[in-house]
Amino acid sequence: MRKLTPDLTDFAGVLGLGLVSYGVWKIYPPAAFIVVGTLIIVAAVAMARR
Repeated sequence: MRKLTPDLTDFAGVLGLGLVSYGVWKIYPPAAFIVVGTLIIVAAVAMARR
């Protein structure tokens, strides 16, 4: 089960990213691309520091 934990964490992160982007898209579609891009950059910086 320990080997599955990082996979579930990644899945939860991707699911959260999808839900946030969908919510923003429902409000104002062009803003969804900005939000997703920003969150991907933040995730990349966090992974690089790890």
